[in-house]
Amino acid sequence: MIDALPERKKIHTIESARGLAAVLVVLYHANLLCEAGHLRPFDSFFAFGDCAVDFFFVLSGFIMTWIHYADWGKPNRALYYLRRRFLRIYPTYWVATFLFSLPIILMPWIRAGDVSLEPVFFLKNVFLVPTTGYLVIPPAWTLQYEVSFYLLFSMLIFDRVVGVFVLVSWVAGILLASIVLNNLSFPYSFIFNPLNLQFLIGMICAFSVHKTPRRAGLVLFALGTLFFFGASISQVRAPWIWSGFVGDPFFGAIIKGVAAGMMIVGMVSTEINYRLKPGRLLGFLGTSSYSIYLVHLPCMVGCLLILIAFGILAELRAEFAFIVLAVDGVAAGAVFHRIVERPLVGLPRNYAPDSKTVPSE
Repeated sequence: MIDALPERKKIHTIESARGLAAVLVVLYHANLLCEAGHLRPFDSFFAFGDCAVDFFFVLSGFIMTWIHYADWGKPNRALYYLRRRFLRIYPTYWVATFLFSLPIILMPWIRAGDVSLEPVFFLKNVFLVPTTGYLVIPPAWTLQYEVSFYLLFSMLIFDRVVGVFVLVSWVAGILLASIVLNNLSFPYSFIFNPLNLQFLIGMICAFSVHKTPRRAGLVLFALGTLFFFGASISQVRAPWIWSGFVGDPFFGAIIKGVAAGMMIVGMVSTEINYRLKPGRLLGFLGTSSYSIYLVHLPCMVGCLLILIAFGILAELRAEFAFIVLAVDGVAAGAVFHRIVERPLVGLPRNYAPDSKTVPSE
């Protein structure tokens, strides 16, 4: 049972993996920006980097269950859970959104065609309301899914039976929409997006860790890694492999979700059994991962514009331009974490129950 697990202790391998996934997203966008400048660094190898989103979704389901399973059916814990989720996501996101909204407001010539200065546009951005419109921070579309999952997960805390019924109904709706129905319109395309199944896969993985034999952890991690990156890279480099049913979004979400789940179960099981602890650099990337994810793309766009304005981009090799953009994105996220996220997250934590043992969420 998960109640017996050390769910309140930081999982170092997961923290490090989260940092590496954030860096992979940076590399994906650095490649995308280079391609916009008619460059193909490393033959556009990192075009597969958006697979980190699949990993993040599975990881979220795992962490929420690992940490909060003991709270299921305890409505007195619901307010604390919602408060922690709110403080973890919104304050840092709001600062980033405010900073990157200023150019949109002050420099109208850089606005995209579907950008509006109407209050509803900014309210949707501020509260991460599901929308098909433009986001000030484009990668924040994943946070819309995260917030929706957090709210559904809270049902398990208010009432275990009701929560299970809601989640099962959600899964049934996704299966029906993916297998029977096609081309759903918004908001149904959001609610029943097959990517949501990856949260559920992560939840199942949380129940699997202590049932994993001691020596099986490394095997699961190795197979999951090969499976996950093999599927993700082949999807970009050899799309013919994904033709037919495998190319369907439903099966793609399941394949990468299961592979990511194998990686996560393998990592956590190995850490528990062999007391692994990754180095400080990986730990720092992990704690900075949310800030890196939020601010890297706007900062890299700014860096690219500077390189173009001064005629530097034309003089750079594609690989060097790629590295400059990637380093800029990671460094900007690290600085933002140190200056903004860390103080914002640290303040409420000082007053939270079990503040010495609650892990990074």
